[in-house]
Amino acid sequence: MGLVVDEDRAFSVCHGYNIDHELLLWSPGVVGALNDEQEKKCKSIIVENAKGGIRKFNSVEEALGVKTVGIPKGHLHQVIAIRQCAGVLDRAEDMGVIKNIDDVFDLMDYCMEKMGHPGTKRRIVRPEIKKFVTEQLTRKL
Repeated sequence: MGLVVDEDRAFSVCHGYNIDHELLLWSPGVVGALNDEQEKKCKSIIVENAKGGIRKFNSVEEALGVKTVGIPKGHLHQVIAIRQCAGVLDRAEDMGVIKNIDDVFDLMDYCMEKMGHPGTKRRIVRPEIKKFVTEQLTRKL
C-alpha cells in the first residue's frame, strides 16, 4: 500500500505497468506502489508497457484490458526492487519502525540503494531503519 504524503497530488495521474493483467502503479503524492483500492482512486492511468507505446486510460478496467509488451530490460530490476521495498515499508509500519514521514523516505531510499538503485540524495538514516531493512532483505522466505 502506498503512503499518501500529498493529498492534492495523490491519484491525479497514476503511472506504471500492466504485468499479466495486474497493475503496478505509482502516483505523485504517494510513496510506494498503490494497492488495488488506491488504484481505483486514480483519475487517469498511464500504462508504460502498452503495445504500440505509452497509453492513457480513465479506469482500472480499461488499463487492465490493454495489450502489453514486456517491460524494458533496464526497468525490470528496478520494478522488482520497488515492489520488494514497498513490502519492507509495509512491514516496518506494522512493526512500529516508522515514526514519521522522513522515516518513510529514509527507508525507501536506503532499501532501493541496498537493491542496487541508489538515489541522488544522500539521507542520514536511523540505525534502527538500516537494521530492519537489512534483516528484511536477507530473511529466508
